[in-house]
Amino acid sequence: MTKSTPKKNSPRCRLKALSRKKQAVLLNPAEREFIEKGYNKASLNKILNKAGMSKGQAYYYIENKADLYRSVCERAFKNLATISEINQFNPVSRQQFWTEIRSLFEQIAMYFIRNKKLAALGHGVYESAEAEAALRIPIGKIHSHFDDLVSVGQKLGAIRNDLPRELIASALFGAIRAIDRWFASNVSKLPENEIRQLNEKAVEMLEAFATPVKPTRQRIV
Repeated sequence: MTKSTPKKNSPRCRLKALSRKKQAVLLNPAEREFIEKGYNKASLNKILNKAGMSKGQAYYYIENKADLYRSVCERAFKNLATISEINQFNPVSRQQFWTEIRSLFEQIAMYFIRNKKLAALGHGVYESAEAEAALRIPIGKIHSHFDDLVSVGQKLGAIRNDLPRELIASALFGAIRAIDRWFASNVSKLPENEIRQLNEKAVEMLEAFATPVKPTRQRIV
């Protein structure tokens, strides 16, 4: 598993060592810039100007723009990460497994409906390979939690096991990221009721793909 702990004395480590108030001096204007301009068009110079910091001061706490984006996202989506933790799931049956998955998707959808600025921030990860690479470790942690979730689903008979677990998990995770990308691009344009309906249908699509395949009976001629 990829380690997410920053190296001792690294810029990230020094930033995390600051109080929340001192972190906010840099992260608040950075968050506003990424939300308003997106990752690609966000200007590091403008962020530092609003933070009242020189590049020399900033690079003591960040490595580059991508590193700053990661710190902003980790702070902004801390509550969302808590929602998606595997220990939040305690299904005891196949039916309950998918009920809890629907509940998870509903919570995430409502999170972004109520925080459309954060939805705009999250959309930045899909703007460029650089932005996605910046979140490689956080995304890797989510993927790891998802692997555990698939394992739970297989034990309950909620997820097929006729293919390697890693293949099923990767396919489902890829589909979920595609769904997330679409919602991130469109959530601000849709009414809440339509978002809820599409969210429910997205889960139905995942369930249809993941549900164990029933063996077909051959007709005896």
